[in-house]
Amino acid sequence: MTTPMTFRCPDDLLSLVDSFGQEHFPTNNASGCDSSKTLIVILEAGLNSLSDGTAQSKTDEIQVLQQVLQEAIAQEVKLSVRQELAEVRQSLDQRIVHLEQEQTRYNLELVSSKLELLCQCLGKIESAIARSGSGSAPAVLEIAVQPKDDLYNPVKS
Repeated sequence: MTTPMTFRCPDDLLSLVDSFGQEHFPTNNASGCDSSKTLIVILEAGLNSLSDGTAQSKTDEIQVLQQVLQEAIAQEVKLSVRQELAEVRQSLDQRIVHLEQEQTRYNLELVSSKLELLCQCLGKIESAIARSGSGSAPAVLEIAVQPKDDLYNPVKS
């Protein structure tokens, strides 16, 4: 049993159908082929390939394309984030080195100021010994103890 079918077809698609039909089912009519046989074969082949999964619909192609694009964008974002993190890490490392250098400089200044105070104390002790002439221990110890407090509480510049 067959049923006649009428439908609208874009010219470029009809041209492809006629070319296929002329190659596989040629006849001496206006289209140059048996249009019924041609369309039946094309429809059967299309339905079979859609049924067995060998052909994908445009919706499937769009979904695959969307997935590919999403994966590409995700990879690009990951790469960008990794680059940003590397730059931040490098900046932090540079800052840490700078702070360590500053701390070392501060520590050296602190040691230097303590040494300076020690030299002043020794100078006062030597002066006290020289003034006392006899080098009396109580006078020398009194002078030596007094600036010792400055060693523990140095004046910050």
